[in-house]
Amino acid sequence: MMLEARQAVPDETTIVLDGGLTIFYQHAFFEKRGADFVYGAHYSHLGCGLPQAVGVQLAQGRGRPVCLITGDGALGFHFMELETAVRHRLPLVVLVNDDRALGAEVAAHMNHIGHPIEARFSEVRYDKMMIAMGGHGELVERVQDLQAAIRRAFASGKTALVQVRTDPHASYLEPHPYAAARASWINADVEDRYGR
Repeated sequence: MMLEARQAVPDETTIVLDGGLTIFYQHAFFEKRGADFVYGAHYSHLGCGLPQAVGVQLAQGRGRPVCLITGDGALGFHFMELETAVRHRLPLVVLVNDDRALGAEVAAHMNHIGHPIEARFSEVRYDKMMIAMGGHGELVERVQDLQAAIRRAFASGKTALVQVRTDPHASYLEPHPYAAARASWINADVEDRYGR
């Protein structure tokens, strides 16, 4: 998803990040081509991306593109902010990694207890919800269709959402990019905080 998306998202786009494992895949495979991105890991997390993307689009104006890259779990926290964006005619584009789960939680559950506990979602058509609000929505289920869908989303001039169905098992079958580094960051934070 990230490699294909990088080919279609305009270089001048301000990127906003949200999600658990989605962020690690974005960091690893979505090449940074500019300095303008928003990532709220130090002061907020899941769900902060959509409100931040709305704010960024308002702050920089409609003439410069904004793209939120998020997971479906993170998007769900403040999904109705898409209605705010539509109402204010903001042309931001949302790319949703739809693995039908809170992927980081599924991975942790599988590692520790062998099955997930209330961390999976049913199949939801976020693209149709976006259309119902007056925006542009597309569902992508094949990798070869992703770039064209993203280009149509940016060209629509509307608040747009591209729902990308991804493998729901990928989050726990393989370690995510930067897994070892993440563990060292967590341990360093505990040592800093508690002097251990």
